[in-house]
Amino acid sequence: MSQPATANAPLRAITARWLVPLDRPPLAHGVLWVRGGRIVGIEPRRALQPVEDLGEVAIVPGLINAHTHLELSPHAQPIGPPGISFSQWLTQVIAWRRQWLDASDPHAMAARRQAALQAGLAELTAGGTVAVGEIAYPGFPEEVYQACPLAGRLFLELLGVEAAQVPQQMALARRHLARWTARGGSLRGGLSPHAPYSVHPELLQQAVALAAEADVPVAMHLAESPEEIELLASNRGPLAEVLQMRGVCPGEYLPAAVRPLDYLKTLSRAPQALVIHGNYLGPPEIAFLADHRQRMTVVYCPRTRGGGHRFPGYQPRPEPVARTGTHRPAPPRSASRNDPGDGHPAGGRGAGSGRRTGQPGAGQASRLDRHSTGQRRVRSVGSSIRWRPAAETFAAGHGDELIASPGFGRCDASPRVQGSGRRTLGR
Repeated sequence: MSQPATANAPLRAITARWLVPLDRPPLAHGVLWVRGGRIVGIEPRRALQPVEDLGEVAIVPGLINAHTHLELSPHAQPIGPPGISFSQWLTQVIAWRRQWLDASDPHAMAARRQAALQAGLAELTAGGTVAVGEIAYPGFPEEVYQACPLAGRLFLELLGVEAAQVPQQMALARRHLARWTARGGSLRGGLSPHAPYSVHPELLQQAVALAAEADVPVAMHLAESPEEIELLASNRGPLAEVLQMRGVCPGEYLPAAVRPLDYLKTLSRAPQALVIHGNYLGPPEIAFLADHRQRMTVVYCPRTRGGGHRFPGYQPRPEPVARTGTHRPAPPRSASRNDPGDGHPAGGRGAGSGRRTGQPGAGQASRLDRHSTGQRRVRSVGSSIRWRPAAETFAAGHGDELIASPGFGRCDASPRVQGSGRRTLGR
């Protein structure tokens, strides 16, 4: 067992029905040693060994939700009826957003945005989520995020298909990063040029350049639907018609005959890039991601399309990405009941899956520990949404942002989630 991180802190021995370190098989009734907010080691329990026994739960590393839109927290169901096309759904999302951001009563708008964010953050925390990649719309209530107990990134959403909009959007981006990278909290800044159909190429180029200069990650929705692929290839199709109805001509800002690969090449110049969805990445895109796996992460949103909206012709293909060894968060259930789709501006708070993704439970969360720097340790997609690499296992020296999840039952070989309700362990 390695030396503790803080020699004078008390040494805790914690056990439960299962310890699930993720980098090795689950350990039944094992002992997790923790000191000063750091994991010291993990071992089988010895006879008559004094421990803190949490009972019939599984202790697992804290959960990550890599892609959230918390302002959609009021939605108990996805926007629009099931079975509509992506372009039809997008039309309804745009209408919702226009109503949501109606500034005719600024105080009412601010109150509903604040309440939505607070509800979403409370649900994530109660579900055992410790790190998040949140997409924030401009004008968000900063005080809510400032009080956020989660680690991760606050990606400012950038939108604009006209060249004249680029300076204003970039001014917002610079102010956002200046404020959210300088502050000492656990939630820091990032940038999210929304999607190919909603962002001028020059805005994307400048956003990635600014991210590289500031050493922050970017997140972009890409290859989400067949209609997007058709739009990029020909500037035609149902998505082009939606844009034209809004007075936007795709041919005036989208290059001709492009594919997601062209956008991946631009995103690869950022320190870290989250490729949101990636449902229709082809072999060239997957090969490119595999070659850039240290800097690029595919955030696949399983319930967004598979459970929330099953659009006609929807055939997500995460398996080829996984076979190449591309950095792709695994697809557990999302951290929210509402997964409307994560496109602009949609997506419910639980759309994106991290290496682990939180799902809310009935119990309230209380943290196991927090080490003295206030930083928390999570790995994989966590390294893309955080400002420094992190870890997600029970290895010695890692932080102890862990959760205890009931419902694993009395399994013969390995735990299976049989119910909801997770809580973070309290000191």
